[in-house]
Amino acid sequence: MSLLESAMSLYPWYSAMMLAVEASTVIDQRLWKIAKGGAEGAAESHLMVQEKINALFQAGSVLLAGGSSSQIIDMYRKHVAANALRLQPLLAKQINKPDATFPRRADEF
Repeated sequence: MSLLESAMSLYPWYSAMMLAVEASTVIDQRLWKIAKGGAEGAAESHLMVQEKINALFQAGSVLLAGGSSSQIIDMYRKHVAANALRLQPLLAKQINKPDATFPRRADEF
């Protein structure tokens, strides 16, 4: 069992806390993109709403299938991670390092 897995089994709130931390980064990146306006900002707004509706239905189907809240949190963390990867170029511009590379998976941290 890895250190991360043992931490998650000892602290069941760990995944929820990590979701909050990870989501705050994506929210910041999205707000920067939306605040810039233009076609990219409008497209990001539409994509955000569409993703939230899709995630809501996906979470509902997990619950109806007898899934647990931890499964839903894990599902949302995957969505957040995908958005973080998609928005990375924006983050690189914000820190004035356009060639910056960021971890793509948890095991790269």
